[in-house]
Amino acid sequence: MEALVTGGAQGIGYQIVESLINDGFSSYIFRH
Repeated sequence: MEALVTGGAQGIGYQIVESLINDGFSSYIFRH
């Protein structure tokens, strides 16, 4: 929750992007 307060929308966006990248990367490995 500290990241949300200090980073604001930018911090939230970064966490979402990071999650999507990690999920996509894992899916790519398992599918290929």
